[in-house]
Amino acid sequence: ATVKEERNDTGDVSRTQVLELLQQIRDVAMMNDSQLEHVAARHWAKRKEHLRLRVERYMLSGDWPTAKARLEELEALFPDDPDIQQLSQRVSEEHALRLDEDLKIARAQIKQLYKLNAWQEAEEIVDGLQRKYPHDREVDEITREVENKKEEVEREIRENLLANVTEATAKHDWMRGVAALEEFLHRFPSDKLSDRLRIDLLTMRDNAGAQERKEQEAMFKDLLKRHEYEKADALAKSVIEKFPNSSTAAELSKLLPKVEELIFQEKLQRQETAAT
Repeated sequence: ATVKEERNDTGDVSRTQVLELLQQIRDVAMMNDSQLEHVAARHWAKRKEHLRLRVERYMLSGDWPTAKARLEELEALFPDDPDIQQLSQRVSEEHALRLDEDLKIARAQIKQLYKLNAWQEAEEIVDGLQRKYPHDREVDEITREVENKKEEVEREIRENLLANVTEATAKHDWMRGVAALEEFLHRFPSDKLSDRLRIDLLTMRDNAGAQERKEQEAMFKDLLKRHEYEKADALAKSVIEKFPNSSTAAELSKLLPKVEELIFQEKLQRQETAAT
């Protein structure tokens, strides 16, 4: 039968690899003390170099948790090795340097994000720092800073929105009150006041609708006085479409034929004037 050199299609170890492993075990079993000492020295040298290269690679990529884990493994295997002590010093220095650079960049980015109220992006930055530098004191500080700043701004926004609602209610400025309430409920759906404010919103929307219809009706009458019949016609149809079941819609529906007649007469007059 043909011997496969690597692994077969199922991923199992090949016969060649098994035979090589058995041969190595046999060779070791037959070695004297000097040979065993030489083999052990080669093994630990290769093991040390393998782990050292892994530490270097993870340090280069900025994967500090893994780099430090491999370094700890090296230090446990070779506690008094000067090469490992030197590597440990390099890791500490490089870690401090990279951390300082990343914190400077993060603070500058977060400062700009504060101005935009882009809290999700700011939180993503500190989350990235936490993953890269877990349990670092300075990273924890900047994380708390972002959390506190967000809470401060959110608290100020909440108070301002509630003040707007109160002021709008006092002045019967229902449309402004609706806008403030809707924004509050969108921003703070789980706030202790939100359930009560959802009920208030229904009433305020009714009031805002009545206020809007009254204003539109007044504007309609003003357009008629200024003989702007086409604008009055468009406004009336808009109100009827938006508030079809209102008394304002019923009243405007009665006036529309007269307005359309005025538009028709105005067009005829323009045509006659143009003909002469």
